[in-house]
Amino acid sequence: MHNRKPIVRRLTGPLAAPGSSRSGRALFPLSAAICCLLLGTSWARAKASHATFTDGLATSINSSNTVTGYATVDGIIRAADGTVTSFEVPGAQATRPQSINDAGTVTGLYSDSSGTHMHAFVRAAGGALSTFDGPDANNTTAVSINNKGEISGRYDNDVHGFLRTAAGELKTFDVMDAVQTVAGCINGKSAITGYFTDNAGGRHGFFRAASGAITTFDVAGASSTFPVCLNDSGVITGSYFDGAGLEGFVRTSDGTVTTFSASDCDMSPTGINRKGVIAGYCQSRARPNQVLGFVRKPDGALKEFHVPGKGQHAAATGINDSGVIAGYYFGGGFLRFP
Repeated sequence: MHNRKPIVRRLTGPLAAPGSSRSGRALFPLSAAICCLLLGTSWARAKASHATFTDGLATSINSSNTVTGYATVDGIIRAADGTVTSFEVPGAQATRPQSINDAGTVTGLYSDSSGTHMHAFVRAAGGALSTFDGPDANNTTAVSINNKGEISGRYDNDVHGFLRTAAGELKTFDVMDAVQTVAGCINGKSAITGYFTDNAGGRHGFFRAASGAITTFDVAGASSTFPVCLNDSGVITGSYFDGAGLEGFVRTSDGTVTTFSASDCDMSPTGINRKGVIAGYCQSRARPNQVLGFVRKPDGALKEFHVPGKGQHAAATGINDSGVIAGYYFGGGFLRFP
């Protein structure tokens, strides 16, 4: 375990390319190119407000509106009052936080000094930091942390999934007969969702209960199903491929699947809160550099949005139970208040 005094500061100046490292190598590319505008869908005009910051890019948000993310090569934690703590895994070329829980504990991944391997870390709110890997793994990715301190992720180039307990025990798992098990979020009841690849190259969704029992599923008619996250009620959201592009879906705990889409864009849900509100982003198929955030209510109403005054682009990366959305735009991070 590494104990390191955190640096608390206001970062200034333009951000370096998000995927850059100390050696200049491209690391951890963003999941979408961000730019420009898509047309909105039907929803009565909500008077949402936004707060923006240039301290870094937000990747996750907790119940107190504290976000984690990264700037250049360091990880950041930005409190609701705007105070920013930057940190790094000692010896890392780049530190990339992925998730923060309500206690302020952060998990994520980092590139080691070789610049060729990724490892996982967990950082307590007080700054104590420890690193871990899957068994005999060259690459380990921590994806999500719940309020129990349990972490979900994958290792060995996404071949296997894992659940790491708050005590540090690593429980590995695979979907039966899968050649790749890609674990996503963990919820407060220790359930995990994600997708797996079969021998024929098909991708399918899975739900892993706290008991370890795994249920697999597909969106009807989809050639690939990509679950991303789930809430404590076991409601899952993600994307599926229908031949034309990516559409969104939501699956309730009884297995009922509802699909959703927006006009001519690829849907990428990134989070769902306890009320069933989903956040994510939508990338134009005709103009791939055009991306908007979106928020979808349980009644199916979907609204796309950009960050006012910051260009017509935004990518939502998470949502808390109050409906506050975190994300990034081309130049920094944002919070969107409902």
